Amino acid sequence: MAVTKLTALDQVMPHIYTRLILCFPLDSDTEASQAITFLQRGLALTVLEVPNLKATVVAGTRNGEVAIKQQDGSPGTPLLHIKSFLTTGTKTMKSYDDLRSLGMPTSELDGDSLAPLGPFRDPPAPVFAAQANLIQGGLLLCVCFHHSVLDGPGIDIILRRWSENCHAVQEPGSCFELLPERNTGTAVIAQGGRQSMTLKSLNGYDVVTTTPPLPIGKSEFPEMISAIFKIEIETLQKLKAEVNTFLSQQSDPGQWVSSNDVLCAILWRAVTNARLSCSPESDMANLSRLGMAVDGRSKLNPAVTEPYLGNINICAAATAELSSLTSTSIESLVQIALAIRQSVTSVNDEFIRHLIHVVDGIPDLTFIAPCFKVSGMNFAITTWRDMGICDLDWGMGIGGGKVEFTRVPTPLFDGICIVLPKRSRDAAYEVTLGLRTECMASLKEDEEFRQIVSFNSA
Repeated sequence: MAVTKLTALDQVMPHIYTRLILCFPLDSDTEASQAITFLQRGLALTVLEVPNLKATVVAGTRNGEVAIKQQDGSPGTPLLHIKSFLTTGTKTMKSYDDLRSLGMPTSELDGDSLAPLGPFRDPPAPVFAAQANLIQGGLLLCVCFHHSVLDGPGIDIILRRWSENCHAVQEPGSCFELLPERNTGTAVIAQGGRQSMTLKSLNGYDVVTTTPPLPIGKSEFPEMISAIFKIEIETLQKLKAEVNTFLSQQSDPGQWVSSNDVLCAILWRAVTNARLSCSPESDMANLSRLGMAVDGRSKLNPAVTEPYLGNINICAAATAELSSLTSTSIESLVQIALAIRQSVTSVNDEFIRHLIHVVDGIPDLTFIAPCFKVSGMNFAITTWRDMGICDLDWGMGIGGGKVEFTRVPTPLFDGICIVLPKRSRDAAYEVTLGLRTECMASLKEDEEFRQIVSFNSA
């Protein structure tokens, strides 16, 4: 069986699964049966285009290294599992209408029941698996992608092709553009890596020579809870305008921040205050670090403009003093948002090439990891807002063709925040967050934060 080497940018990703739940309404048992058939047939066509979906992540030659191994031709385990919560004796689930009325809360979306794979698994591990969960009045399609093989934009491409193939099997005359063959496997990043003479450190990554950084998922977790909240576009745009107006009046009028910078600054500040309310500041470090995912496709020179099904997911990091994060002034928000903007702009071709150089040269890959830790005052955020999941057309036979909600099954890690794919062009920002239970309770009582966001029922 063929073994395919993964790139340096794949190797530096944590060995976890990106898990998403795509929520479709269904009218009847007949529609549910048809939807399953279309999903199965569409997935079979997608696997023909992307054979790595049926491959296995295996250990490589270096400690901590992984590769992908193709199936030997035997049928193996199905990629799409079917689970019905409608039969007698199964765990009860609320109806789709009830979940919709509650805002599809994460508290009702238990990954142990709805996901075919847990958040992490040591090699050997499937590249991909999905589970179609049938509930009264709906379908919850949970997809799991190994992060060492695909990042968010890569997942977006796979889901687009799956939806197009599902549409095609329902309407044989449909015509969709195929993926370029050379991009359907995990390819080596063009030009490889090269050492930088100017970068002092790989900000966003912990690189050590003695004790490996603690992997995500390998420590004991406190009691956790997840919640979803919304921020209206108009609210965020107003705050962004205030920050950029303040910056334009400073000595360097060329400075600016994006909507995402301001959103991250608001979240970072609110989460820090919630955590401090649960633990005395004297027990904490004086600094907090924000790790965030940056899509490096446009940062490379030349930019990667064609569909690419590997990782060009780069971790950027910003650092702030607790005194700044606990302040409610506009000056504090400006300072935090600007630090985030500078961390994003630091990710360029030179940074990425140097990261590749370091990963290729390190003898033990457990000695390098993204900077986020699952304890303390650090915070991590990834933005999926521009993933076009809710714009995809799966064909009328699958819940009318459109995903109504995109959710992440529980559990989430403490201090990890995900900006969910937008439900429509002008939809509010939906954010899902994992925190310790007592800290989440404190966050929900933060009056300043509640003036900006609205929580759903969970």
